[in-house]
Amino acid sequence: MERTECAYAESVYVGYRYYDSADRAVLFPFGHGLSYSRFVYADLRVEAPPGSTAPDADAPMRVTLGLRNVGAVPASEVVQLYVHDRVSSVFRPTKELKGFAKVWLAPGQSTTVTLWLDRRAFAFWDSGAGAWAVEAGDFDILVGASSADIRLRAAVRFDHGDGLSTWARTLADRVPEYFRPATMSFSDRSPEGPFARLLGRALPAHDVDPGAEHTPNSTLRDIRSAWVGRVLVWGAQREGRKVVGADGDAETLNMMDAILLDMPLRSLGLMSQGKLSERAVDGLVHLINGHWIEGLRCLFVPLQTSEKTHAKHEPAHDTGGQDQAAARSRGGHP
Repeated sequence: MERTECAYAESVYVGYRYYDSADRAVLFPFGHGLSYSRFVYADLRVEAPPGSTAPDADAPMRVTLGLRNVGAVPASEVVQLYVHDRVSSVFRPTKELKGFAKVWLAPGQSTTVTLWLDRRAFAFWDSGAGAWAVEAGDFDILVGASSADIRLRAAVRFDHGDGLSTWARTLADRVPEYFRPATMSFSDRSPEGPFARLLGRALPAHDVDPGAEHTPNSTLRDIRSAWVGRVLVWGAQREGRKVVGADGDAETLNMMDAILLDMPLRSLGLMSQGKLSERAVDGLVHLINGHWIEGLRCLFVPLQTSEKTHAKHEPAHDTGGQDQAAARSRGGHP
């Protein structure tokens, strides 16, 4: 059994787009990187095509700035370009990355960095129109070393924009919660919840058929329909709480539980750093599905033994060519 739909209730608020919009401080902001040197940003210029009053797909804006290495060692800096829509009919992140450039400079060296902003850099997807749209108004052009370390700012204004669909024009009335991500509950899957209203239709059933077969792609949430799955989920959540630590607040613990519940079983093997092999994950799937003999065999019978047993029932075939190739790869002779 596998899900055919996945609910991305967070919409555009993924990663730094959420933390910046919700004004949540993080230890390592998006784009953050340690360097052996220090860089100075200066002279931000935004040059629009002559006579431009709206973004033009065929004539992008040119953004330039000066960058200087003021440290004692040669180093690289990743210059990041963000755009902020000051007033929007639809909910948008506080800032959106629209370009970047990695620049290497020797001590004392400076250069001019050039980036470009096309029409899509200012656009959002209008679901009602089924097209990208740009609204008239003011946009901030932000340049920095990370999403939280903005060094330079400029502004552009468009006097003309695209006509919006009814879907876009009425979004603030239908889902005001998405315009306030700091207080938004993205886990609300109720029929009257904000995500259901944003989706415009009933959400798929969150529960699964208790008798359905599970696979490595089944989530931990799904496998709770079996008692073996419930035990596995309990253990995963216990380990997750250890990661958070004893001083973790309720919000962080709830976030960790939500991440784990939406994680596919196969991810447990990837996250176990080799402690849980792919064969062991297959064994857990068999146990969850009630296939005890096959599940225990995968968990406890060494793979080599299983392969030897299988080989006894395979028809004999000529491996001379393979043996010769293997000998040559070792530098020997067949």
